[in-house]
Amino acid sequence: MSLDNDAQTLLKRVDTIRHACDLDLLLFFVKHPHTLMASEQLATFMGHDVKQLAESLDGLIDAGLVTRSQTIGRVVRMYVLAEGGIHAGWLPALVALASTRPGRLALIRVLRTRSSTHPPHPSLVRPTPDSTTKSDRTPRRRGAQ
Repeated sequence: MSLDNDAQTLLKRVDTIRHACDLDLLLFFVKHPHTLMASEQLATFMGHDVKQLAESLDGLIDAGLVTRSQTIGRVVRMYVLAEGGIHAGWLPALVALASTRPGRLALIRVLRTRSSTHPPHPSLVRPTPDSTTKSDRTPRRRGAQ
């Protein structure tokens, strides 16, 4: 089986990883399971856009892979990689595949093809002004309930 097939099979099991930033961030937390850092610093350190990094962080947190806590009086937050749990089966395989350059490139190729056909993570979907219903836009008359 080729690396692309391995990556495709693995990422089918891992619905949380949808973008290269998700992958990079998860691998960072595998290497640094207790990180005290501001998200802006983390974005700069990893070379990703702050907005994309925030979306990736939210996705990993919503999936229960990472926890985040604010420190008192500081902008920095503590990020902790969750141990065991839902990722215990696929995380070692993902780390092994991503630990080589060809494996990481295969994962990124698959993620790029998935991003055009895969809907965004539910936590990343923001309501737009056009998503309101007609009844939401209809003004109420005075005295109407």
